Amino acid sequence: MPSLKVLICGGGCAGPALAYWLSKCGHNVVVVERFPSLRASGAQIDLRAQGIEVVKRMGLLDVVRSKVVDEVGFSFVDSKGKSKATVMANKSGKGAQSLTSEFEIMRGDLVRLLYDATKDRVRYVFGKQVINFEQDDEQVMVHFSDGSSDSFDLLVGADGQGSRVRQAILPSTITDPYRHLDVHMAYFFVPRVEGDTDIGQMYLSPGGRMVMRRSHNQHETQVYFMLRDESKELRNLPRTPLEQQKEFWSTRFADVGWQTSRFLEGMKTTENFYSQEAVQVCVDSWHKGRVVLLGDAAHCASPFSAMGTTGSFVGAYVLAGEINRHSDDLAQAFANYEKKLRPFVNELQKMAIQKYRLTILAALVLLPFVIGATCDNTISDIIEIGSQIDADDIAGCGGTIDANIEISKDYAGALILNGITTAASSLIFQGATNLTSFAAPDLLAINGNLTITSCILLSDLNLGELILVGDMMLEDLPNLRSLNFTSGLRTARGISIVGTGLETLDGLEISSASDGINISANAALTDINFSSLTNTSGLFSIQANNPKMKVNLPSLAAVQDFTIENVSSFSMPGLYQVSGQLLIAGSSIDSFSTGTLQTAGSIMFTDNPLLNNISMPELTFLSGDLVIAANEELKQITEFPSLTEVQGNIDVSGDYTEFTLPALTAVKGSFNATSQSEFGGCATFDKQRESNVIQGNYTCSSPSGSPTSTTSSTLSSSTSPEVTSTHSSGGSSSLLSIGAKVAIGLCVPVAVISFSTLLFFWRRRRRANARLAQFNGTQVHEDLTPRPELEGSPVTTRPSQKQELDAPGTISTRHSTILEPIELPNESESIVYHEMLGAPREIETHQ
Repeated sequence: MPSLKVLICGGGCAGPALAYWLSKCGHNVVVVERFPSLRASGAQIDLRAQGIEVVKRMGLLDVVRSKVVDEVGFSFVDSKGKSKATVMANKSGKGAQSLTSEFEIMRGDLVRLLYDATKDRVRYVFGKQVINFEQDDEQVMVHFSDGSSDSFDLLVGADGQGSRVRQAILPSTITDPYRHLDVHMAYFFVPRVEGDTDIGQMYLSPGGRMVMRRSHNQHETQVYFMLRDESKELRNLPRTPLEQQKEFWSTRFADVGWQTSRFLEGMKTTENFYSQEAVQVCVDSWHKGRVVLLGDAAHCASPFSAMGTTGSFVGAYVLAGEINRHSDDLAQAFANYEKKLRPFVNELQKMAIQKYRLTILAALVLLPFVIGATCDNTISDIIEIGSQIDADDIAGCGGTIDANIEISKDYAGALILNGITTAASSLIFQGATNLTSFAAPDLLAINGNLTITSCILLSDLNLGELILVGDMMLEDLPNLRSLNFTSGLRTARGISIVGTGLETLDGLEISSASDGINISANAALTDINFSSLTNTSGLFSIQANNPKMKVNLPSLAAVQDFTIENVSSFSMPGLYQVSGQLLIAGSSIDSFSTGTLQTAGSIMFTDNPLLNNISMPELTFLSGDLVIAANEELKQITEFPSLTEVQGNIDVSGDYTEFTLPALTAVKGSFNATSQSEFGGCATFDKQRESNVIQGNYTCSSPSGSPTSTTSSTLSSSTSPEVTSTHSSGGSSSLLSIGAKVAIGLCVPVAVISFSTLLFFWRRRRRANARLAQFNGTQVHEDLTPRPELEGSPVTTRPSQKQELDAPGTISTRHSTILEPIELPNESESIVYHEMLGAPREIETHQ
């Protein structure tokens, strides 16, 4: 294995972590850092999951543990500093970590211990930076800020979120490698006071602002400001002079409340101040030739992931292992590094966005009064807004409003409701026909209902921060074209969108709806894509929208009643259970498949002119009816191979040539199979009727043959089934001839004798069956015994062999929210070897 000369640009955490592994394996490593000395500063960071395992393998876990911050938990407070909820840290070494990790450490302490662990075998150069470089197949020639140059076998860019090395290797067409989250942050230290305990505190304020306090020693307190602002001009703020940055934060947070005035005063003189935009780095490749990126320079996940340090340590471990294994083929080493690490990084970045939203969502669901303060002047159950002045008065009440907020029917023009983060009751707009736009830029949650109906001029609805609502009703809004739910509405009991001008439902990201969903009569709506929706109760109805409507429900597993009309395409591949009725009608779909659907109430397909295939391969049981009618192109109905029992009726009519139900063992109701074309299924169904598989009225017919019809009645000692065959006749007469009357007189005695004979044999067979059942100790036709209805919610009654909707705590195979751990095999003293086998862990266990 050849020894390599390696230059690492960046002396933070990722660079020295890589230097540790490479120098341990005998490579010549140089770390260049632009700061004049070790940059042992910065705010509080943490180690989680696989990052802890990597540090353990470095032999540094005990050193890290000796430096951890003594933070015991985190508390949500109101504007008076009163704690509304506290989440304590999990210091047990087992189970899931909370907001406070077991390994909370100041960035400066972690940088120092990495430096101490590597300084004897790694050369550190401070006050110097890479200006540019050239490379060929043999080396990288690097030019430094002091005018010197040197050649290296490879160059590693570990120079952070704003990496200059990354900028140099990216294609010229990529000018912005960032995914902007529209969130900006500032970190600084102020003197600690008596009330600054070892429990961190978080305060959420109107205007998309958050203030957080953490104390890490006896003398200093960390302060974090976070601001949500979509202005593109703010992206340049971190590059402005320091005083200008402080002035910006002072202005924007002047009226926040809580302890903010103290923090702003301390910010004026602090020497430890840093501000940044929260972004994610997203690039297609992390290497070019002999230059490779590491840590935030390659894949910054943003502070919301709480896994940035862990991602850097895992990345350093993987990259070092691949360089060590392929030191003579760096192209292969870098390709392997990306292949193994990128799935892990993708999960980190996805997790960052989810955690940001779900942390706020959890606070809203469990602690609706954590955010802001309740307006002391709210005495009435209803606050009516008749003008913008009324709305501004409410903004002065604080973050939470207890009363219902109603908009006057006479309101005209635009309305902005600032400063309200939580509506503890409902927000109601009914018949405000001259209202043109409504915005509530700070509103995060409506614990009651959002009702907007008959506002015919409303064209702009901006609820960019809203993530939780009770029932949402948007009806008779012909000029409303889009929903500006930019943060994604995650939780709603029910949704009704009827008679609007909406062209898209982007922003609706609900996972369930206990009160049902109704999306109807929206003439411009052509697409419904609820990728997160897994189950609904009540009625889920999609009707009378644009004829080009495409519906995609990839995660839907269980519904109660589902009606789909007037759609052009439809997909729900994961549907497993319909506890009520599934109706597909009047649509231009050409095929329908449910894949895993096993049980349902009733299933109906009617008036779908292009439908040529229905496939339900795993359907076994219907507690209601099966109805298939007036589907002109449907010629073969053969994809119900597992359907065993129908407790209601089967009614299949149309122009089909083949209809089979090969597994059928019981139909409790009537049976009708009528086709305008020839089909040969009647013989099979006739036998099933004769063997009492079909227990109700029975009709089966095609054009060439006589329809076979059977009428069932309750069996008693004096009655028996009446069976008739109907044949077509050549003519009819309204008067009976004498000959006909004579024929009738002769036929009646014959009919009576025939009926008596049939009754005799029927009773005789019944007694024989009873004796046979008594002898065997079982019932005859045991397989026809009705099965009980499934009880409970659609999800919880799902049989356990379908793992993706099993009981809580099991692993889902389709849409898992439980992330499997990676495994980091043991390495020898001289060789770093690794395999990345999974995703970031949510559950952490370590000794």
